[in-house]
Amino acid sequence: MAHKKIKKMRGDRPHLRALLPGVMFAGMMLPAYGAQPTGEAIHQQAQYDYAIPAGSLSDALTQFSTQSHGIQLMSPLSMLQGHKTAGLHGHYAPQDALAALLAGSGMAGKFYNATSFVVYPQPAANTKTSASNVLGAVTVEGSTSQVSGGVNGSTDVTATENSGSYTSNLMTIGSKSPQSIKDTPQSVSVLTNKQLTDQHIDDFSDAMQHMAGVTTVQGSDSGQTTFYSRAMPITQIQIDGGAPMNISDSAQLKPNFDMSMYDHVEVLRGVDGLFNGNGQSSGVVNLVRKRPLDHQQVSLTSSVGSWNDYRNVLDASSPLGFDGALRGRLVLTWQKKDYFYKGANDDKKIIYGNLEGDITPDTQWRIGGSYTDDDALPWRNGLPRYADGRDLDLPRSFSMVTPWSYDRTKTMELFTQLDHQFNDDWSLHLNLNHMDQKYASLGSSFTGAIDDQGNGLTLLANKTDYRAKEDGLDGSLNGGITLWGEKQSLVIGGNYSRTNSIGYSPTSFYEYDNPDGSVKNVNIFGFNPNDWPAPVFTGDSTKDDYQERQTGLYAKITITPWKPLHLMTGYRYNNYRNNYLLADIQQTPYAEREANIPYYAVSFDLTPHWTTYVSYTNIFQSQAGLHTSEGAPLKPITGTNKETGLKYSDGKLNVSLSLYHLQQKNNSTLTDISSWLTGDQSCCYANIKATQVSKGVDFEISGALTDYWQVAASYNYNRNYYVGDDGPGNSGQSINTQSPEHQFKIWNSYQLHGSDFLQRWRIGGGVIGQSEYYQSADGQCDITGTVCYPGVTIKQGFYSVVSAFTSYQINKNWSAQFNINNLFDRRYYQTISSTLNGNWYGEPRSFRLTLSGVF
Repeated sequence: MAHKKIKKMRGDRPHLRALLPGVMFAGMMLPAYGAQPTGEAIHQQAQYDYAIPAGSLSDALTQFSTQSHGIQLMSPLSMLQGHKTAGLHGHYAPQDALAALLAGSGMAGKFYNATSFVVYPQPAANTKTSASNVLGAVTVEGSTSQVSGGVNGSTDVTATENSGSYTSNLMTIGSKSPQSIKDTPQSVSVLTNKQLTDQHIDDFSDAMQHMAGVTTVQGSDSGQTTFYSRAMPITQIQIDGGAPMNISDSAQLKPNFDMSMYDHVEVLRGVDGLFNGNGQSSGVVNLVRKRPLDHQQVSLTSSVGSWNDYRNVLDASSPLGFDGALRGRLVLTWQKKDYFYKGANDDKKIIYGNLEGDITPDTQWRIGGSYTDDDALPWRNGLPRYADGRDLDLPRSFSMVTPWSYDRTKTMELFTQLDHQFNDDWSLHLNLNHMDQKYASLGSSFTGAIDDQGNGLTLLANKTDYRAKEDGLDGSLNGGITLWGEKQSLVIGGNYSRTNSIGYSPTSFYEYDNPDGSVKNVNIFGFNPNDWPAPVFTGDSTKDDYQERQTGLYAKITITPWKPLHLMTGYRYNNYRNNYLLADIQQTPYAEREANIPYYAVSFDLTPHWTTYVSYTNIFQSQAGLHTSEGAPLKPITGTNKETGLKYSDGKLNVSLSLYHLQQKNNSTLTDISSWLTGDQSCCYANIKATQVSKGVDFEISGALTDYWQVAASYNYNRNYYVGDDGPGNSGQSINTQSPEHQFKIWNSYQLHGSDFLQRWRIGGGVIGQSEYYQSADGQCDITGTVCYPGVTIKQGFYSVVSAFTSYQINKNWSAQFNINNLFDRRYYQTISSTLNGNWYGEPRSFRLTLSGVF
């Protein structure tokens, strides 16, 4: 039998009880289950006959799963490519068998419950390299619960760092405990750590641009983006599956999250009212933080790109004491860049820390935070067009940035989490987040339709100071019992979220006028940013104060009366409150309580790899801030989301096909604009009778097509329209014309092989494309008011953008990567809006060289 080393269980370590006295009060909640055998005990009790030949480690672990009567590997097989095993023959307990198979392979492994295990690369400090990838002795560490057992030594079983895969076998979005993509009866996607690295995705906006089924629309300035899914805006995010955070315009929170702090990004398309309550029918995003690792790892990443883009990241993780029971992680990030258009720039500094401790063998506590200092010189409003809708055909480097503009954002985040495993079946999760963001802005806004001589622009300047706070608390009890020989699952919990933003701005815009008081004309073809001095604001300021509170209690049960059949239903009680002071004018406060059953689903396992499902979810979105001319609040938006689909998973490849039909009513329309002119933007609205419909198809394939080929490919079809003539448009007219009917996103990477030199190289690339989209623009008059033009339709035809990369492994520690975005330098408008402003070019061809070291 091959040499093996069995490391002592985490339960044998000294614990950090002093950090959290009394935390085990939670253990008394389920005393009846306390005497059940742990996962480790089960491994030791059962023994099986193994006959696994020497050779490929991925093939050997597949046979190990089968010969262990269904113990499942939760790590992608793609990460095992090139690793060998000496094989195994004989009668062993699963833990001893796994230790023998991994011995000398360069991989380590962990059981994290009685039926699942993960493998990950052995820490470099404990391995010895050789040309054949057969390394030193490895460690197999047992675990008594799901609290332990992530990839690369992370306690997060959904972690993807160092997995080498473009897919994940486990995720938490749409649930409160890890479950597979295949077993989630809704349309979900994940951007893994490997894909973030290969595509050099630095920030949240860039991540969403590459996410399946998401459309990104440039906002009012270079640092603001709106995201759409299924033609509806995404306004909610979660962090580590916590309580929902509001990123809508009313909350004033800028989602300027840097990806250096996160392991991966998850998206659920459609409705998640069960766990998130009030919100849009588009979907929800979950950002999953990096956790400390159980071994020492330091990574350095430095890159340089087009337009003076410099970025450096230091990421260090290590055990800190108590025989590894206390672990920490620190990430330092600095990025300074210009944009492809002249004048604008951004300087960002980030510090992120996460401290994790094993309070008891089955209890973990994490505490951490981040601070982001982002100082930008932005461009506001983008480009105008000719008054008749024609493109100005300006260079992509052209901008109207004034050098005195600024956006200064300082974001502080604090969080703490507690995970406790009562036994193999029941666990408790608590998640508390606090975010505090200060935002100061001084900006110029050029707007106006252009005549043939280039005249028509006017300039307004504005100054704002905001402070936005978001607090969220989520707690859930996850578990189940065995009936009819099958496990029946239950989730019970609740969450609380609070949003508060306070802002101050001058009572009026700063206007640039001629000496005679007439509006000063700006000729766009002769624009000089130095012709416009910085504004001086005098007089009073107005105050905006937005407050939102949401409390919810939820329960979800999954019944399995027969092994292939799973019946799911959920219930949520929601309490929503809203209070809004806009421009010193008190809007109508609003409170609403709702209790309903927003979720039904049925899934059926056709085979161990194929599952089909049907789901039905209710839509509820408060319109608390809007009221009629009589002062009555508008009815909430309500509706349904129906979905059916087919999913496949074999542990290394996920495939999904979903068909959906979303229908909602009671949307709002503005009936009288006069109140807006006095500052009351909560009046005057009415609920429209027309129904909004969004339907379509989501298709995605992600993971390993072969041992050497990773792919992430998606196609999304969406058709959205009104039903009924009592709406903003006629029946059949599109709800969101900026949402394309067809969209596809493809990314591949291929590991060369055949010799030691070839094995050092990876190549890859992909394409993002979408069909025509358009915007209807109102008619405009020239600056003199004597020549007027009718309304026009502005279109951006089909376009596709191709990108590519290659990476080279210099030695065991250092690697280099070269990325080219927009390889063929496609010229297109990423966002179109009107003849006045809001038109933004897509980024031209760009290059980036990255040097990375891992120690």
